[in-house]
Amino acid sequence: MPDALPVPAAALRVGSALRPHGHRAACGMPDTLHAAPKTGFAPTMTITRIDQNGRRSRAVVHQGTIYFAGQVGDDWTCGAAEQAAQALARVDRILAELGSDRSKVLSATIWLKSMQDYDAVNAVWDQWIDRNACPARAAGVVEMADPNILVEFILIAAQ
Repeated sequence: MPDALPVPAAALRVGSALRPHGHRAACGMPDTLHAAPKTGFAPTMTITRIDQNGRRSRAVVHQGTIYFAGQVGDDWTCGAAEQAAQALARVDRILAELGSDRSKVLSATIWLKSMQDYDAVNAVWDQWIDRNACPARAAGVVEMADPNILVEFILIAAQ
C-alpha cells in the first residue's frame, strides 16, 4: 500500500477545496492536483424492474442480483402452507423469467402472521429449497398489510 502524503495546512482554505500554493512545487510535486486520467470508458448501469405497478416492482435486477419484493400467495382464504406454496411458485416463475433458479437464492426473509404457522411454512420451504444450496435465512412475526395474508417471502438471488 503506498504511503499517504500529508497535506500542508497552508494548502487548505476554510470553506473551499484543496488549493496548492506553490509549497508543493517547492517539494518537487506538481503545482496542481490532477484526477486520474480518463480512460474513455463510461460505465453503464442497467436496472430491470419486473411487474411494476406505480408503487412497487415484484423484483428488481441490478448487476446480476435479483431483489424480490414481498411475495405472497394468490388465495388469501387458504392456510399458511398453501399460501407459502403459491408464493414460492411465483418466485419460481420470476426466477425462471430472469434466467435463475432456486439454487441461486442467496438470502430469504420469511414473515409470518403467527408463529403457529412456522412448522407448516417450514414444511413447504423444506420441499421447495435446494438443499445443496441453502440461502441465509431469517423468519419472524410481523403485522401483515392485509389480515388474511399469513406468510410473505422476501428473497435475494443471483441471476
